[in-house]
Amino acid sequence: PESLAAFVTPRSAAIKGAAAAWQKALPEPLRADPLGPTAAAFTALGLKGLRYAKDPVNPYGAEVLDFVQFAAQTLETGTGDCDDLAVAFASVGEAMGVPMLLVVTPDHVFTAVHTGIPAQAMHLYTVQPDRMLVHNGQVWLPVETTQIGKSLTEAHRVAADELKRWRDTPDKL
Repeated sequence: PESLAAFVTPRSAAIKGAAAAWQKALPEPLRADPLGPTAAAFTALGLKGLRYAKDPVNPYGAEVLDFVQFAAQTLETGTGDCDDLAVAFASVGEAMGVPMLLVVTPDHVFTAVHTGIPAQAMHLYTVQPDRMLVHNGQVWLPVETTQIGKSLTEAHRVAADELKRWRDTPDKL
């Protein structure tokens, strides 16, 4: 988990190109909204055909050795497991200028998108604060990248459920 962020590559030519094209297609008012580019990237990755696929079986077990692809590799192959899809989405989001988090649990990886909302103002924006992640005094929208191809709303629902699973054991989140 400690090295996973090293695979987030928003400056790679393939990622910058994809992010620029998807951001250019956004209507101007949505470009400044943190969730505008995020929704565009999530939708575009789904339209590109990106899909979840388990890593090949490895004789040492997933806990000992896990293969992580760079974002460009995931875009090229069109498939990845939870960590590959999270890295790809985080790379594209960061390339669009939206801060992203990789959220790691004992058996899973998903993302969270910076909302631009300070934690003390969260009650003004959501009636379900337990469905959001607060990190460094900021509110983040959890997004389950294994749901690429579905709606961002569905991806948030699944990620919020995963977040809820681990909320009482923050040392594992």
